[in-house]
Amino acid sequence: KEQLKAFDFDVIHINGIDNHVGAAIAAKLKIPYYWHIRQFLQEDLGKRIVGEKVVIKYLHNADGVIGISRAVKEKYESILKREVALIYNGIPLTNYEVGAVNRFNNDKVRLLLAGRITENKGQLEAVQAIKILKDRGISNLLLTIVGNAEPHYLQIINSEIDKSEIKDNVMILDYCDDLNELRKQSDIGLVCSKNEAFGRVTIEYMCAEMLVIGANTGGTLELIHDEKTGLLYQQGNEGDLADKIEYAIQNVVEMRKIAKNSKMYALENFSIERVCDEILKLYNKVK
Repeated sequence: KEQLKAFDFDVIHINGIDNHVGAAIAAKLKIPYYWHIRQFLQEDLGKRIVGEKVVIKYLHNADGVIGISRAVKEKYESILKREVALIYNGIPLTNYEVGAVNRFNNDKVRLLLAGRITENKGQLEAVQAIKILKDRGISNLLLTIVGNAEPHYLQIINSEIDKSEIKDNVMILDYCDDLNELRKQSDIGLVCSKNEAFGRVTIEYMCAEMLVIGANTGGTLELIHDEKTGLLYQQGNEGDLADKIEYAIQNVVEMRKIAKNSKMYALENFSIERVCDEILKLYNKVK
């Protein structure tokens, strides 16, 4: 409190929803504060808010609350009974461009699933879809899963790979120092999360001009416009995911067009500059 008081800030901006410390200090110092909700806890991370009642109280009293997707906005509007501003995340888009790449032009169709390897991120669903496709006679697939893993869940995935006899079709990496190189090598980016609050990885795939196939839930549903900026499948249904992958393989020309559209869409809508402008408008309301 004393440190913040010395700086004489005009606004306190809180990122995340895991504690209320920033809001409590802002209230004591009578500084306007905005609360930027960037994640689902229970739905995506399997976690809950510590001291939830206190956090909710401070959220009620915030000068503004921001949600990074319509799904987040609607959840917290129903809880708080107040308006939540919708401002989609911005990311450094050019960092994820990989130059000209001719997708779907190799002997193998390469799929990438990047992110924490946890149950809520749905890697097992992707592995099961690969098994279904192989049983259909589509064996020229390589799924690369990359991310830090929960040991128990990783054990389940490896057991499924062994049982399904798809070791040659799935590669798991716990770390990669150049994800852009993996994006460059891949044709399809998968987003199998049960409920993304936003889905930064979706935008990263789009910037790399990859075809994105994502679950029809949470923020993913808002970023992927089916058959325009990607393909959607029924979350929890590995058969439907397999169908969408097979459809992509059979309609390569169309998929390249969709991937190109998705890159333009990402570059036009998810810049950091846009986010800054929208947040500044909210700040100016308290002057």
